[in-house]
Amino acid sequence: MDNEKLFELMEKMYGEVQGLQTEMQNLKTEMQGLKAGMKEGFARVDNEVLGIKTEMQEFREEVNTRFDRLENKIDDVEANNADRHLNLEEQIENLSKDINIIEAVSGKNLTDIANLKFARRKKIR
Repeated sequence: MDNEKLFELMEKMYGEVQGLQTEMQNLKTEMQGLKAGMKEGFARVDNEVLGIKTEMQEFREEVNTRFDRLENKIDDVEANNADRHLNLEEQIENLSKDINIIEAVSGKNLTDIANLKFARRKKIR
């Protein structure tokens, strides 16, 4: 009877081992599925990151291009303003000279008018 009990015990253990092997095989299959899913997920994330990097690079290039254009426009405006400043300075200087001439001529005219009035009064008397 000991052999019989031993045989039953071995059969029971064999059945449990078979169950454990089946569970381990199921876990292995499940782990392989999870691994494949994670690889696929990481591949998608990598693709998205690559796409974002590409978009950012294109955006950076576009911003740099626009910034360069703005810098060029500002340089042009500054050059034009410098030219206008010099031109205005010259015009103001010319106007100042003209005003000085007008003041001198007006002063001479006042003197001539005073002399004419004086001469007229002398003549009348």
